[in-house]
Amino acid sequence: MYSVLTAALRPAPTSASFGVPQGASVWHRRHPQALLDALAPYQDAAPHVYRLAHRLLPRLPRRLLASQNLRTACPAPFSSVLPLNLAASCPWIAIDSIEARNALLFDLDHDDGAELIAALPEAIRPWLIIDPFSGRSHAILFLHTPVITTASGSTRAMAFADHAHRMMAEWLCATPLPQRSLVKNPLGRADTLLGTQVRRSPHPTSLVTWDAWEASESELLWHTIPGADAVELRDVVATLADEASQSGTVAFRPCRYASRHPEPSATGRNCNLFDQVRFWAYEHAEQDGGAILAEAQRVNACMSNPLPASEVAATANSISGFMAQRYKPRHGLGSTRGRDRVGGQGLSASERKSAAGINSAAMRRSATDSKIAGAVAAMRLGRESITQVALAAHSGVSLRTVKGRWRDIRVDRE
Repeated sequence: MYSVLTAALRPAPTSASFGVPQGASVWHRRHPQALLDALAPYQDAAPHVYRLAHRLLPRLPRRLLASQNLRTACPAPFSSVLPLNLAASCPWIAIDSIEARNALLFDLDHDDGAELIAALPEAIRPWLIIDPFSGRSHAILFLHTPVITTASGSTRAMAFADHAHRMMAEWLCATPLPQRSLVKNPLGRADTLLGTQVRRSPHPTSLVTWDAWEASESELLWHTIPGADAVELRDVVATLADEASQSGTVAFRPCRYASRHPEPSATGRNCNLFDQVRFWAYEHAEQDGGAILAEAQRVNACMSNPLPASEVAATANSISGFMAQRYKPRHGLGSTRGRDRVGGQGLSASERKSAAGINSAAMRRSATDSKIAGAVAAMRLGRESITQVALAAHSGVSLRTVKGRWRDIRVDRE
């Protein structure tokens, strides 16, 4: 039985007890009881929670997708379509309905969201719902006029919404989320959470937000910075286009976050460790097997129930193999795009070709060294006997190469 179902036991309010808030949808104004039922639990809440409920709930559909364990350690996270009064306190909800986009949604994998939003005019500021522990957040830009997405909707309006979505995502250095995505609920209560949240670190990483959230002694799960009640898409496009023209660039703000990755998997400890370490390796273009193993050990130590050392080593070895052999970064320090462009200036075609060959050979040698170093570290961790044949099999490097570098490999022979 859902813990949020206890809200159904509260006395049902009537339209005479308090009026329907301004900004409510046409359906809520015509059928106010569903909205009043959802607002009733917040009548006696803290003032800031009460004000938040009166601004948020009238803009939500009467039935919406919600989840109580989306990003938790539960083995099988699930979501359900619930009435508004039951979904109102769930930690994650979908703002949109099946037929329409009620808002533009964004995933911010950094903690500069409040600063970026504060630089926008108040009329087009999204709501920012922050995880006080990590500083990561979701942004919600409520639309004054929902965009119909069924066959009867305007394809031009849908394309215009997508354009505004991309422009705002560029400004926020965020990932635009598709329609009906589950996002953090500003009214999500801590006591409705099922399971333990999956954390990227053992301690809070956004200390200012964490201290403010703790000082408020809030019963809510997230820290919310409300934005504009409703926004017209044309205002978003016009404002951000003006910003772009004034700066003389196509990009609205320089994005400091080169890569965007989803949340680590919550289906199991192995999957979670694999995701966290590989995302770290992608962002740093890391090909050093020893560094990847060290990061895997650090992440594993942060888990409430760490994995055995052998599984950690196997996971790190798998990521090291991919990074050394198959990973092709599109940008960053490890990218080969334009690698010889600067060094080749002023050289003839044959000289550039020779220099490129020398650089490529050096990169191959470095990649081979990383494979061998990673394999040595993993074998030591697993207390395996390090022989030339075993090292070649473990690292994926030929036996001839291992023999040629055997003198340089520091092997503990005790």
